[in-house]
Amino acid sequence: MKKASLFLMKHKSLLERCGAVLLAVFFAVALLFALGVFERSRVVVIAFTDGAMTYEGEWLQDAFTGEGTLRFGDGAAYSGGFADSRFHGYGVYSKEGWDLGGVFTAGVLTEPEYISIPDAGIRVTVQTEYIITSRDYIYTGPMENWLPHGEGVYAFTDGSAYSGYLQNGLAEGYGVLKNAEGTPIYEGLWSRGLPHGAGTYYDASGNAFRAVFEHGYPTEAPHA
Repeated sequence: MKKASLFLMKHKSLLERCGAVLLAVFFAVALLFALGVFERSRVVVIAFTDGAMTYEGEWLQDAFTGEGTLRFGDGAAYSGGFADSRFHGYGVYSKEGWDLGGVFTAGVLTEPEYISIPDAGIRVTVQTEYIITSRDYIYTGPMENWLPHGEGVYAFTDGSAYSGYLQNGLAEGYGVLKNAEGTPIYEGLWSRGLPHGAGTYYDASGNAFRAVFEHGYPTEAPHA
């Protein structure tokens, strides 16, 4: 006990200085919290007056930060991680009956994991390219803005298939449509999902006829 008292007396000034420093640090941190520098996240519900979006989730320093759900006026929704009001971390984006899950980085889907169509009970893992399945077709190939875009393949449930370029989900540019037996029905140029431009179509016997098409109809008499 005596030794402890001697230690306290010997180091009294040092302890007083340490106490003063700790007290100053405490008040500095409290001030920073009061100013919002170290604001604690809180759960908020925000409805934009124009009806464009509603947000429910964590809020920090005037931004969506943490876990939350953002719903858009067109019916689309995102649920998952946020940082600075952008999709960030694992989340699921839903639109028009499709769910797309994966890891987002600063608003961009950098690691897609799966696509699902809940109403059809379908869930497909995303690997090197997108795969979309529905009751009417299976699509494999690249996508942009939620639509097939680029060189891809539509395989329809009746056995027919289209392979070629697509833009916004429709055949555009050069492509080939084949029947269930794998025989070409039409090959050539397309526009907005219809034969448009120079192309060749084939009759039931496999005879080829060349023509120039405009929105699905030949503009000149077909010739062999």
